[in-house]
Amino acid sequence: MAEAYLAQERRILALEAVQRDEQQARLAQQDLVIASQAKAIEALNASLRAETKADMALDEAHRMTIEEFIVKNGLLRQFPATEWSRMAIWLGQFCQQWGLSMVPVPVMGKPWPTEKAYPWQALAALQRHECQRARQIALVPTPGETGA
Repeated sequence: MAEAYLAQERRILALEAVQRDEQQARLAQQDLVIASQAKAIEALNASLRAETKADMALDEAHRMTIEEFIVKNGLLRQFPATEWSRMAIWLGQFCQQWGLSMVPVPVMGKPWPTEKAYPWQALAALQRHECQRARQIALVPTPGETGA
């Protein structure tokens, strides 16, 4: 009978060892799953940061101050700086009428701290408006010409 008890005790110890090994394998598998989930979460956070930066860049590309719009598009001859305040008033009214937002952006090298950045739709409408506006052309004689 003692041998039967010893055999049973060995079987129980063997079963406990198998269960312990299985539990350790499960814990190791859980650690791997947790590590892979942490990597996935970090990748998701990185993609969200990249998406936010891309949205900010697109927002900057879709909005410009009057000066940026005129200089970047080579329109300085058509729209001299003396006209910019009139254009700002027109843009402000246009944006209010159509529900477009004007965002104040910081400026450097000017006596005022911010200027309004307008959406590209408003700037395109301003350009169309200015091109369709009636103008009187002033003829200026070049030096050396005589008016005879």
